[in-house]
Amino acid sequence: MKPRMFGGRNRLAVFFRIVGLTEEGEAIGAQGIPLSAGRSIAVDRALHVYGTPFFIEAELPTGNGRGSTPFRRTMIAQDTGSAIVGPARADLYFGAGR
Repeated sequence: MKPRMFGGRNRLAVFFRIVGLTEEGEAIGAQGIPLSAGRSIAVDRALHVYGTPFFIEAELPTGNGRGSTPFRRTMIAQDTGSAIVGPARADLYFGAGR
């Protein structure tokens, strides 16, 4: 399948840019404030407003390939991303570094 270019962008690839971290070592979200590890999420800006609280309930993979662990907590919409489209989509921010 040949990638199609739209306005100089390849819709099949994700492009990143390198930015600095805050003095606390966290990234700055699209809302313009530092993201909080384990509490910030990225959402679809066409549907949600920054600062909106969401209760996230999911089963997260353990990373060892042997099941999952429950994840339930309130998180705040503080970022966005082009691949996050729709009402039931979010990216969980777990922090920068280790």
